[in-house]
Amino acid sequence: MVQVVSFLTVHAWTLLNLDMPFVLRPSENGKVLPVGGIKEKTIAARRAGITCLVLPAANRADFEELPDYLTEGLEIHFADMYADVYAIAFSEDPDGQAGAFDP
Repeated sequence: MVQVVSFLTVHAWTLLNLDMPFVLRPSENGKVLPVGGIKEKTIAARRAGITCLVLPAANRADFEELPDYLTEGLEIHFADMYADVYAIAFSEDPDGQAGAFDP
């Protein structure tokens, strides 16, 4: 996923929000596939001081099962397709990003 976003960053002459890790695995047809270890990835992001994550939509239930002390203060976006990731990664208005998790 990082390679795809990096490629688009170079070719679109647009800067990517580097404070937003992508916990994603794209398929060949652009669908974002589920990943494992959502709890561990969330803990690692918090420890690194990251407050905004992009997760696969298929992992929404995994994220919602996490305790409040892990999810508090995080801005979470869920993506079904790579087009969703692109819209989030290159959005200039962080308040208007589609797919944000609002507990």
